[in-house]
Amino acid sequence: MSEKYEVKVLTLGYTEVGKTSILLRFTKNQFHEYYTSTIGIDYKSKPLKIGENTIVKVTVWDTAGQEKYKGIAKSFFNKANSIILAFDLCNKESFDRLDFWVKELKEKSYQNDLYIVLAGNKKDKEGRKVSYEEAKKYSEENKFGGYFEVSAKSGDGIEDLFTDIAKNVLKILISKNNENTENKNLQLSIFDKKTHAQKDKACC
Repeated sequence: MSEKYEVKVLTLGYTEVGKTSILLRFTKNQFHEYYTSTIGIDYKSKPLKIGENTIVKVTVWDTAGQEKYKGIAKSFFNKANSIILAFDLCNKESFDRLDFWVKELKEKSYQNDLYIVLAGNKKDKEGRKVSYEEAKKYSEENKFGGYFEVSAKSGDGIEDLFTDIAKNVLKILISKNNENTENKNLQLSIFDKKTHAQKDKACC
């Protein structure tokens, strides 16, 4: 019998870095050269098999990159298990603008509860403006779960990105479930001891 979990992933990043393309390549194995910019938020899901008996439903929320929609994206922070901070490897500004989201996550203390990864998209294109070393260093300095270079156009790296997220969030969810179970058992044990003590006191 297989175990089933859901992992909710929020994509954040500057407009036109390819968040929608990453979403569609992962969930539908599709790529379109041109898209209408996302308005507000969109989402799609795909099941991933992790190990022999675990099915993880990965739901990906695609957020709009325009300034006026940042408030909508932030409202989803506490609903997500993981965040993909996406940028365009050929657009340095899209990389520099990630500081806004990192600052927001740190200020709201969400970073402690989220598995965050950095994703450089469009690795298939020429004219790279952000080096692997620079992005990797940024990921390590901010203590992200990892750095991935992907191409939504070719599909290169997309499955690895989401498999890594699913596996690591799954570990977090299972660990939290175990902690909750241990806490409940501890509370029951304390309750039982108090009950027995009261009974002993009542009968003596």
